[in-house]
Amino acid sequence: MKKVCIVGGGAMGGAIARRLASTREDLSVTVCETSAAVRESLCLVKGLAVTESLVDVGGCDVLIAAVKPPTVRRVLEQAASLSIGTVVSVAAGIPLRLVEAWSGKASARVMPNTPSLIGEGMSVVSFGGMVSEDQRSVVLSIFEAMGQVLELPESSFDAATALSGAGPAYVYLLIEALVDAGCAQGLTRLDARQLVTTTFTGAAAMVQQSTEHTAVLRDMVTSPGGVTIEAVGVLEKLGLRGILWEAVEKAADKSSQMAQ
Repeated sequence: MKKVCIVGGGAMGGAIARRLASTREDLSVTVCETSAAVRESLCLVKGLAVTESLVDVGGCDVLIAAVKPPTVRRVLEQAASLSIGTVVSVAAGIPLRLVEAWSGKASARVMPNTPSLIGEGMSVVSFGGMVSEDQRSVVLSIFEAMGQVLELPESSFDAATALSGAGPAYVYLLIEALVDAGCAQGLTRLDARQLVTTTFTGAAAMVQQSTEHTAVLRDMVTSPGGVTIEAVGVLEKLGLRGILWEAVEKAADKSSQMAQ
């Protein structure tokens, strides 16, 4: 049985811990958390071991550093003296070269997103040169419990962070705006929310299952002289495409600045 230690039981660390405890009986999962209140909450989760200090764990096959970026170095330097197989950082902006230098271990960098909380996440993974094939497989299987996993070179991390890491915020904003627009047309908020969210999930599923370009799928909805083309015309005139392009560009630039 592989032993996984998660340092940090906050939003992301806690989500990973809970998900692994509920779906992976083949793993032994321990969470290290300094907050007594968070430890008390995690103690209620079946299958989780909870401790205050990483030293108490002794060693593990995989250590996941799910702490804020300013705390990562301290955690990894502490891990350097322990018996740990692979170190995984989920902290934004911390490059693999630093994860490896601080820990001295085989290392991976992962960027999950918040839908991982419900097992519908997208995790981007990059591995350092010291990682073996077995270690790679174990790390990938851990994050597959959170949703889908895409392995990319670290050079693509800024772009991926701007798309999938920050992406849920873009989607939430679009949903919020469309729900409000529906309410302005006389729908109840509950009905508008159902119409919008189901449309988003259905459209996304069609894109995933189709080999057609999204422009072809959009054309299927956009009849000449019809309702949809009237709305699409407004979106194009107001520059929605350009706004999204610039938003992703700014997010990628910020991710790059954080890494430096």
